[in-house]
Amino acid sequence: MLSWLNETLHGFEERGEIAILMAHHPPGSSDCLYQWASRFRALLDRFQHVVRWSVYGHIHLEMYGVAKGVQTGKPTGVHYWSGSVSTWFQVNPSFKMFEVDVATMLPVKSHTYILDVEGNRFNQTNLKWKWDHEVTEFYKMKDLSPSSFVKMA
Repeated sequence: MLSWLNETLHGFEERGEIAILMAHHPPGSSDCLYQWASRFRALLDRFQHVVRWSVYGHIHLEMYGVAKGVQTGKPTGVHYWSGSVSTWFQVNPSFKMFEVDVATMLPVKSHTYILDVEGNRFNQTNLKWKWDHEVTEFYKMKDLSPSSFVKMA
């Protein structure tokens, strides 16, 4: 898989294209092998001008991670872990919606919607998704840049 990703990102680079990565397993989680995550991180560092941002699932919780340069340690990208539409881990189902700048393909807003199963436990026939929060407003961030996430942490 990493060979394929490397070749694909090289092709994107040669053609002046960009990428948004979506995957199930987030790098660095306890379910991700260290060696694989290290190689993946090196690819993200090498192609930081191609990969705009990335979204992952698997952990069923909303979390964020900052990709950092392998040699420099400088923030180079943001990993978004999204919730899940299941109630695994006893949380309300959720999903993310991103607003993206068309020119840069960078996210400018990240909205989270939830399905309040617990609050509607006696009437689950008409459950509706509802807006829960937007990340920059919720965390009082200037924007969704890697440096803003570092400041928030």
